[in-house]
Amino acid sequence: MRFIKLLGLAAVAAMALMAFVGAGTASAATTCKTKPNAANECPAGWHYPAGTMGHLTLKAGTSADLQNTSGETIVTCTASTVTTHSLNTGGAGIPIVKVITEIIWGTPTTPCTATTDTTVLGELEVEATSGGNGTVSGKGTKVTVSIFGVSCVYGTGTGTPLGTVIGGEPATAEINAVVNKQEGGFLCPPTTRWKATYVITEPKPLWFANA
Repeated sequence: MRFIKLLGLAAVAAMALMAFVGAGTASAATTCKTKPNAANECPAGWHYPAGTMGHLTLKAGTSADLQNTSGETIVTCTASTVTTHSLNTGGAGIPIVKVITEIIWGTPTTPCTATTDTTVLGELEVEATSGGNGTVSGKGTKVTVSIFGVSCVYGTGTGTPLGTVIGGEPATAEINAVVNKQEGGFLCPPTTRWKATYVITEPKPLWFANA
């Protein structure tokens, strides 16, 4: 699996985190440099501004896996990173929108078990939940994976929930998402599951708060 450099959003995520990961109904959200208060609000002056760069790297000792619905692994990567930048600061009824500018699946010395290309860009959206945590969704991304020698295209379509983000020093992203087939023949599973845990090394610290 080769390096994929993007000028918009890809997202395994992402893998991140492939996924490096639908918006759903937007809720208040903002990124915060300190842990939110009891009402999950970020103190004034502690918000990360629009344009803040983000970097996610696969948690040490784990892998990013694409599975079929029976739980059988189709593709495994033991190395993956995702780079993002935020388009906004969120707000009341407005999720945080992030663009992925680079995604890397595997390395020259630790390649993934199958070739994968991100072919169409998309978006990530983060919504705050409680306790400085949130949920992450993706839309508009297409990824081509070689399965049994056949090109299978999977994507987040108009919106796919990717998983949860846990605030902290550093924050983490737990990806566990069902991704549907967009193109491909009968050898391509109609749906797949992407599972990965990414550590958000930038910005650090990071929490997700109500606006």
